Amino acid sequence: TISVNTMRTPYTAPGESEILDLDDDLYLGGLPENKAGLVFPTEVWTALLNYGYVGCIRDLFIDGQSKDIRQMAEIQSTSGVKPSCSRETAKPCLSNPCKNNGVCRDGWNRYVCDCSGTGYLGRSCEREATVLSYDGSMFMKIQLPVVMHTEAEDVSLRFRSQRAYGILMATTSRESADTLRLELDAGRVKLTVNLESTNHSDIVYVSATKNTTLQCPKSAALGIQPCEHKPQKLFYRKETMLS
Repeated sequence: TISVNTMRTPYTAPGESEILDLDDDLYLGGLPENKAGLVFPTEVWTALLNYGYVGCIRDLFIDGQSKDIRQMAEIQSTSGVKPSCSRETAKPCLSNPCKNNGVCRDGWNRYVCDCSGTGYLGRSCEREATVLSYDGSMFMKIQLPVVMHTEAEDVSLRFRSQRAYGILMATTSRESADTLRLELDAGRVKLTVNLESTNHSDIVYVSATKNTTLQCPKSAALGIQPCEHKPQKLFYRKETMLS
């Protein structure tokens, strides 16, 4: 039974097993940045995207035993965790701390700058991002630390080209035929998602000027509904693959 305040909801775990094996660490409020060796269900996509909890936690009990989380926080000296629960009344974003058109969000006694689409990095979007140039004959490989099985990914990039065709990004896997490819096709941005389990590819064409955001719900990869993007028109087409 899951209880929140005075509301109780019965919960039945799927599957046939009646035993919950917990033989490793318990993470409170989020997940470590280095997730090598850790296995998480794909449904926990918010944690895998590093969307940590913002707020206060108290009275942690495990099997009827109270855990001194304040002492644990002091011993671990975790950055961003304080042994108190007080929030300032003033909103940090009122002072416009985000530079270079970064979008400010009010956090817990702090501000959070979204620097995507600005070409800048840093806590306040104050550092100019690194730029690479390609001549059409080379590529760069980014080695992922672990094999990823996820339901959501958050990937952003900015580009400028005088050519109408070219691959911007492509993923590969030695374990399956799953692929995700982003490319320029006749001057339009083309996104291709191929899931081996569905035996077809979903293709999205986007025509935009600049700072385009493409948001694909997890059902879009299954061919149920198209992705959404801002601010221009979206062209959506699904192609069937022969298995």
